[in-house]
Amino acid sequence: MIDFIGESHGIYPTLPVYNTFLGACSEMSRADYADQCLQLMERRMMGKDEVTYIMLLKVCKESRSHLMVFPVKGISD
Repeated sequence: MIDFIGESHGIYPTLPVYNTFLGACSEMSRADYADQCLQLMERRMMGKDEVTYIMLLKVCKESRSHLMVFPVKGISD
């Protein structure tokens, strides 16, 4: 599905659509799909909100992918 959205020039999903997709990635334990979604969001210059970050945390938890690192703007070491 994310490939279809990414390749379609006339389809521009809103943030809630991306967040819903990330939630589905969590339920399926598919960190790879979540990563593709994030890459597409970056290419489309889609912002992120609290729901996005919650969904990403759930993806990491459900996929047990402790190696996944998602950059968070505004947070420094």
